[in-house]
Amino acid sequence: MHEAHCAIFTLGLTEAWVDRATGRTLPTAPGTLAGNMIDTPADFVNFGYEDVMRDLTEARALLRDINPDIRILLTVSPVPLTATATSSHVVLASAASKATLRAVCDGMLRQFDDVDYFPSYEIITSPVLGGPFFATNCRTPSRDGVARVMQVFADSYTGGQSVKVVPTSTGSDEDEALEVVCEEMLLEAFAK
Repeated sequence: MHEAHCAIFTLGLTEAWVDRATGRTLPTAPGTLAGNMIDTPADFVNFGYEDVMRDLTEARALLRDINPDIRILLTVSPVPLTATATSSHVVLASAASKATLRAVCDGMLRQFDDVDYFPSYEIITSPVLGGPFFATNCRTPSRDGVARVMQVFADSYTGGQSVKVVPTSTGSDEDEALEVVCEEMLLEAFAK
């Protein structure tokens, strides 16, 4: 980090589970991968604008303590929620989560000169920009979408150097969607 020029944060979701004993945010809901909810008592939290803004501002300060010249690049993941622990429909919960994260990015951009925003979320989800670039499962960005995001990223951040971005996946979007389904089935199997 001492020699890094940039730290990139991709903001994904606002919903999380927090371990009651430690206060740590868990990577998955208790009992999803192994064990059960009783083994790890946790509370569902849907972090709001102030929470995310505070945490990101603190992360920026920590990075700048280590490297005062570091720049921060923010982006929002276009991948929507597959489920929600809120009382809302998953589509509404996902939209609210992404809106919160996008608003935080805008707030950081306005507050700090060393922060930039890259619109991967908008490139994938906006029909105005040629998308939406989702696979047939309507959740996973398609290979064409990923290639488009990476090309725009390369064009924006390589100092004018010509860079050709080629998707690394050799499978079809349907194959990639199947991999996601298989991964989710694996997670469900471990939960039993």
